[in-house]
Amino acid sequence: MMADPNLTISLPDNATWELDSFVTSNVTQSTPPGIPEPAEAVVKPLQLGVEAWVVPLVFSIITLVGVTGNGLVIYVIARYGQMKTVTNYYLLNLAVVDLSFLLCCVPFTAIIFATNDWMFGSFMCKFVFYFMQVTFTATGLTLAALSLDRYYAIIHPIGSMYYRTPRTAFLVNAVVWAAAFVLASPVAVAYQQWEGNFQGPRTYCTDVRNIRICLSELHGYFRLLQHWSNQNWRKAYWVIMVVLCFVIPLAVCTFTSAHVFHRLWKKSASQPLVTSNQHRALMRKRKVCRMVVAVVVIFTICWAPNHIINLWVLLDDDFPETWVMFGVKVAALCLSYANSSINPIIYAFMGENFRKRFKKAFPKVFHANRVMPLALSARQVMPVLQGGANGDRLLNPPEGCAVIGGAEPGSSKDDDHADIKGTRSDRVEVISTEPLNRQAGAM
Repeated sequence: MMADPNLTISLPDNATWELDSFVTSNVTQSTPPGIPEPAEAVVKPLQLGVEAWVVPLVFSIITLVGVTGNGLVIYVIARYGQMKTVTNYYLLNLAVVDLSFLLCCVPFTAIIFATNDWMFGSFMCKFVFYFMQVTFTATGLTLAALSLDRYYAIIHPIGSMYYRTPRTAFLVNAVVWAAAFVLASPVAVAYQQWEGNFQGPRTYCTDVRNIRICLSELHGYFRLLQHWSNQNWRKAYWVIMVVLCFVIPLAVCTFTSAHVFHRLWKKSASQPLVTSNQHRALMRKRKVCRMVVAVVVIFTICWAPNHIINLWVLLDDDFPETWVMFGVKVAALCLSYANSSINPIIYAFMGENFRKRFKKAFPKVFHANRVMPLALSARQVMPVLQGGANGDRLLNPPEGCAVIGGAEPGSSKDDDHADIKGTRSDRVEVISTEPLNRQAGAM
């Protein structure tokens, strides 16, 4: 979701400048003042390549999947009270960021690839690429906040009880958005609509600092036009943004995840759990941590190639502007955009409570109302709570029966502190552990 500083202009543009004769009328009109004219060139008509339909098709699929998935995440968290946990509020913010990016940025980028032209005016030029940078910044900061939340919940469960609240989560999310709007502000200033005559009259939306013209496709020679006198500020800004919004959040996530995994796996193995409630709480923590780590890993895989290529283009004047690198750059861009549609899939596969709520919210789509298998007919559900003056009292289950209870993962009760504060369920299911044939014989 980072505003690609080379998105619309570092590509070969599907056209060739041939060094045959002295024809420069299509070039001089778009050359910035004070810049030497390009070499003698003849312009071939613009011909859109395969990327003109492949990339918009890929973006359409990404948008369809991402809007549906992130919309579901927002819906189930907003509707069901049991989903309103501190961790889920950070996941909610992540879904809002992804949905905003998919709706406000991806369609415009798809049209750029389809037409090789910008047709939405000066205001939208600034807004789209500014908001693209805002969403990228908010994603990295939200992942860092999410990882820190899990770190304090697991490593400092007692101390974090007082400030790991929904109110704190909302405040952190608000700070994330405010920081994203401020950090991305240079993009709104730098990006502007620019009229050019390369391959005929065309309109660009770019920061107009890095315009490459292919003077000879045969020799792969590109000329860098310095529209602004100082490129160092531009390079410094994009490098700083990658460090602040990708490298540092990734380092935070790696540090916190390593400590959390050490606590939940290695240390718990040396300290056996005493009660079943403690065991269930540990399993819930492990599931949530696996899901958070999966989100961070996918974020890294999707965005690392795009950042590496962009920094290479930005910092190396000898970047190989070939059709192979063009294809690699487009593939990396598509992969980075796909990140916004993958997170809901992770929740559906790894988040048991998300999966349950998806099925409950849309039973016809997810086939939640399926007939129980015959093997479950021996399941006995018994109310074992008895009211009293001091509240509900749990009765001892019959001998040979297993008790299944406790707070549901992802419920409004804080699972991270379940083994500290204790839990109470509204009903306890009792499942006979005796074989079915022995039950039948006893009857």
